[in-house]
Amino acid sequence: MEASKRHEMMEKIMAEKFGIPPELSAVLKTHKYKGTTFNGMSPPQILDAIPDFETREEDVFITSYPKSGKQLIDNYG
Repeated sequence: MEASKRHEMMEKIMAEKFGIPPELSAVLKTHKYKGTTFNGMSPPQILDAIPDFETREEDVFITSYPKSGKQLIDNYG
């Protein structure tokens, strides 16, 4: 099944079963970037900027596995 058909099917399921409107399901859309598949939360223009991103000594990066409570941690910030 091609990606666009798969995405349409997922949008329909998300809307019917979970009440999530199609405009909120952008994260379901995927794209390839340099051979790796990314979701809609990582558009190519953001990925293009990563090699030039300059970090500072005081920068803190918080990373986590999906569904591991990151939302809770965000609310403490």
